[in-house]
Amino acid sequence: MHTLGYSGVIMLVGRQDDLDAIRSAIGHAASGSPQLVVIEGDPGIGKRSLARAALAGAGGAQIVRVTCDRSETSVAYAALDQLLRAADLDPGPPEALGSTLPAARRLLNALNQLDETISPLCVLIEEAHLMDESSAEVLAIVARRLSAECLLVIATCEPASGGFADAAKGLSGGQVLRLDGLSFDDLVVLTRHRGLTVPERRLRHWLETTGGNPAYLTAILEGYSAAPAGQAENVPLPASLTEAASARIAVASPPARALLELLSVAENPMTVAQVSAAAASEGIEVSVPEAQEVGLLDTGQGGQLRTLRPASNILRHTARVLMPPARRRDMHRAVAGVVNGETRLVHLAASVEDTDPEVARLLVQGAEEALDGGRYRRACELLLRAADVTPDASIFENLVLRAGLVIAYAEDPGMTAEINPLVRRCQPSPLRTMLLGMEAFLAQDYANAEHQATTALEQAVRAGKDQTAIGAAVLAGSLRAHSTEPASALEAFDAARQATERLPDAPITRAYHVQRAWAEWMNGRFEAALEELEWLDRDPRPLPERTDTHFVRARIRFYQGNSSGAAEDVAAGLAVMDDLSIPTGVLRGLGELALLDWHAGRWETAQERARLVLDTGKDVRRNYGLVASRATLANIAAAQGSWSEAERHLAAAAKVPSELAAIQTRVHLASASAGLERARRNPAAMLAALDPLREAPFALAAARINNGWWRAFEVEALVALDRLTEAADAQERFREESGHQPTLALHGHPDWTGALLARARGEHDTALEISARSVAATAPPLVHALQMRDHASLLSGSGRHQEARRARERAESLLQRLGATAYLGSAADDPDQRADGLPAHLTSREREVARLAAEGWTNKEIAARLFVTAKTIEYHLGNVMAKLGLRSRRQLRPLLARSAAVQP
Repeated sequence: MHTLGYSGVIMLVGRQDDLDAIRSAIGHAASGSPQLVVIEGDPGIGKRSLARAALAGAGGAQIVRVTCDRSETSVAYAALDQLLRAADLDPGPPEALGSTLPAARRLLNALNQLDETISPLCVLIEEAHLMDESSAEVLAIVARRLSAECLLVIATCEPASGGFADAAKGLSGGQVLRLDGLSFDDLVVLTRHRGLTVPERRLRHWLETTGGNPAYLTAILEGYSAAPAGQAENVPLPASLTEAASARIAVASPPARALLELLSVAENPMTVAQVSAAAASEGIEVSVPEAQEVGLLDTGQGGQLRTLRPASNILRHTARVLMPPARRRDMHRAVAGVVNGETRLVHLAASVEDTDPEVARLLVQGAEEALDGGRYRRACELLLRAADVTPDASIFENLVLRAGLVIAYAEDPGMTAEINPLVRRCQPSPLRTMLLGMEAFLAQDYANAEHQATTALEQAVRAGKDQTAIGAAVLAGSLRAHSTEPASALEAFDAARQATERLPDAPITRAYHVQRAWAEWMNGRFEAALEELEWLDRDPRPLPERTDTHFVRARIRFYQGNSSGAAEDVAAGLAVMDDLSIPTGVLRGLGELALLDWHAGRWETAQERARLVLDTGKDVRRNYGLVASRATLANIAAAQGSWSEAERHLAAAAKVPSELAAIQTRVHLASASAGLERARRNPAAMLAALDPLREAPFALAAARINNGWWRAFEVEALVALDRLTEAADAQERFREESGHQPTLALHGHPDWTGALLARARGEHDTALEISARSVAATAPPLVHALQMRDHASLLSGSGRHQEARRARERAESLLQRLGATAYLGSAADDPDQRADGLPAHLTSREREVARLAAEGWTNKEIAARLFVTAKTIEYHLGNVMAKLGLRSRRQLRPLLARSAAVQP
């Protein structure tokens, strides 16, 4: 007898209905109605786990388990012997079992006797398709004559397995549970169970690859979570699944096996007519009925036009592995004769044993068409295949380098790693130098990448190699554009301008205009940047570069204050991504787009995009996207009061190398850190977080691209710390830098910070006047709520209590809608704890002591009032100073300036 364990929830995802069916059968058996359940499905689908999980919850049931094995398939009564032993019965020597009927009678008697003492009795037959023939005959007879009242028989088997499994499925009163692959929703549950965030595009690719097989998906998820960058997809098929598939193929007839081999090399399902024509062209005998009979085939609907494909990708993969190379070439040649386009070219290339100049020519022609259509990965694949089959060494080098140039468009680390060894074997040339620079760029060796690109640019311009010159300009220019001195980027682009005019329709020219637009923006030349992007609008096709076009333009428009135009471009860019199979590198802009969504109050969308970028960071290491994504998640966590989560994202962002996009990474990281300290009401820490931006080169560079809105944090912190002279200087810089676009108040409007400064100086009327302007101005929802809340306190201080109450209600309503719980109630709902303007992390006693000290009480006077010693007061004040980063008690006064004002 057995008490079963099972492999846990992973293999049971999506199986609740099946579990309920088996548990229902257990209930019927326990109440006196014998039951037979057959669980059918492919290897790794979860048959055993399902049966064991159902039986594990069967209460007092006892289980007799038989596990059939391939090694005993030809051993007479092997399974029956195992079953009797599992039931604690001595089967005796094989000859004691006699023929089929006596053996069946003996088993029936044994089961009936067990049923008298155990209720219910469950017989679990695992891998029933591997049962020996003698035992299968016996068990089929027993299943037809079940008389035990409290008996349940469960058998697991593969499809089209024959023997006992087929006999059991044909019995009246039994039920068959056919397990299919997991659904997309089931796969989402699996990934969440493992704590992974995986893009929908990748999940659907996995689902298609595995057919939803839980064992295969589990192996992929385990490999994915542990894989280094760029290797997330390189997960081999589990050996257990390969062995099971090999065994099924081995028992197939030659015509059935030939059909599987033919379909396994085809990229797409084939019609019966295509299969017949392909097989006839190579003299291959195939049989659809025989392949179906042994479960090798998955057929579509309808007569001669129905489609044929292997029953699973596991069978497809295994059949390819088992085929000898010559046989595989024959199958590719057969398929090439009945398909068209790029698919035909791929099969033609795979059918060539050594070299074939004509096939190489056709492949190059196909690559040109793919390149023109923006299908860069396919173009690269065709060029490399052409290189493999060309007999000319110089042509081989040319094709390899052209493929490398295509990879440069796509920025695909995986393909770069694949082609780099071939590139290094080529003779020195400007293009080879440029490709080595791209390799260094993807490896984040930016200094070496710029050196190689600059060298290649100079060589290519002198040699008149236009495509190479443009590619090198794109690489060198984009690297320089992200530095604190981006003017040199335009010099690199200018060097290749004439080459782009000679090659206006080349894909590399499209990349040139996208990257030049970025460089123009980084130099503060907004209109020039938009002109470069307008050049790309001439071609309406959904090319990959159009995604970049929309994303770059969205950022430019946003920092210009045109948030609605930015939203339109984001939507257009995402639409192109949906239409095309885009290389993951094009997602790099989504990090900053997530920040735009955060500022716009679309926090759920921002989180989704940020997590998508973090996931693609396993494949594409574009720093500014990763940092922007972490900054987005930190901003939202801080506003929601999740300090530890915000700190975790900031710590992860700080570890990302910032040589590339140093301006953006510093602004994003410092602003998010300051935002966290703003939410925690810690002005000293807020100011310290801004130190990296207060350095002259970075401050100037940020202002040049309209990204100087971090100054709002600086003025706010300096005012709170009573450093009013410094605050006034910072306010002047803030107004100067934001003066040409005052409508974009990412972290606070200059009128708001001006009101904070005026109030700290005691200029209440002036503060109220300019605060009203800040409330009327356009600002992100969170900033608007904070400005409205401060305006309410100023209104209240002027005796305009009804207006103050309405303003506070609007601010609190907006904060609630956003989910910004860190700010809720901090202005008026709890005067003793929050309305005094002091950070929430002070204790109640520290707040009380700080308030009295700010009012001018001495330590002795405070001690007398609170009935404690002066030393205790000194201790509490010391804690307050340390927590707030203050140098004297005089600095407490501005922090408490709104105490009376916020209470109507």
